[in-house]
Amino acid sequence: MKLNHLKGFSLIELIVAISISTIVIGGIFTIFTNINSLEKITTKKSHEAIKIAYAYNLLKNDLSNSIPGIINDELSIVLYKQNELILHRVSLEKKSQIDLKIMKVKWHINNGKLYRSLFNFGNQKTINKELIHDFKKEINFKIEKVSNLYISNKNNQSIPSLISIEFGADNEEVYSFRVGNNL
Repeated sequence: MKLNHLKGFSLIELIVAISISTIVIGGIFTIFTNINSLEKITTKKSHEAIKIAYAYNLLKNDLSNSIPGIINDELSIVLYKQNELILHRVSLEKKSQIDLKIMKVKWHINNGKLYRSLFNFGNQKTINKELIHDFKKEINFKIEKVSNLYISNKNNQSIPSLISIEFGADNEEVYSFRVGNNL
C-alpha cells in the first residue's frame, strides 16, 4: 500500500511567514502613529498661526481707523508701560453704511495673554472684552516712530505713527503697524 504524502508548510516556513508579517504590520503601525502625531502638531501650529493672524488684523484695523489728535483732554492713541495700548477709532454702525461712531479700544497684555476691550465713546463701561489669544510668551507694544503732527497736551506726549507688537523675550516675532493716515 502506498501512502500519499500531503504537501504543506513546514514549521520553519510558518515561523518565517509570521515573523515577516509581524515586521510589516509593526512598520505600518509605526507609520500611522507618526502620521497621527504629525497631524496633531500641524493642527496646533495652524491654530496658533490663525490666532496670530486674527490679532494682527484686528490691531491693524484698529490702528488704521484711529483718530489722530486729542479726545477728552488726552491723546487719542496712548501707550502705557508697553503692555496697554488705548486708542480711539472710527467704526461703522452695524445697521448702517453711513453712520460712523467713535469707539475707545483698549489692548492689554497680561502674562502672555492679549486682550481687547471696547468702550462706547465717553463711557468707561466695557461693552466687549475679548481674550484674543494666550500666546504663552512675553508680549510688548513699542512705539517705533513718532508723528510729525504737533499737538499740545498737558503731558507733552507725542502721537505715534508706527507701533510694533513684539512676541517673545528675544523678539522672536515683531509686527509693525501704521497709525491712521501716518501724518
